Amino acid sequence: MPHAFEDELRTFVEDGLREAGAELVELTLQVRSGQTVIVVLADQQVGIPIGVCARLNRRVAGFIEEKALVPGD
Repeated sequence: MPHAFEDELRTFVEDGLREAGAELVELTLQVRSGQTVIVVLADQQVGIPIGVCARLNRRVAGFIEEKALVPGD
């Protein structure tokens, strides 16, 4: 994936985490078995509740869909 997308995704994820009171530690794009995997490492002083992770996952999925980065059904 182009670096411009990675930069835009990083900003999007950072904003979502900031809203939840957390911070981005690392974001990487990896290719595994021919598929791109987005790995997000985040932290919060008291730990990140699973609900925050689930919300961020849904937001990132929507972002990817909006950018038309996943082939249609």
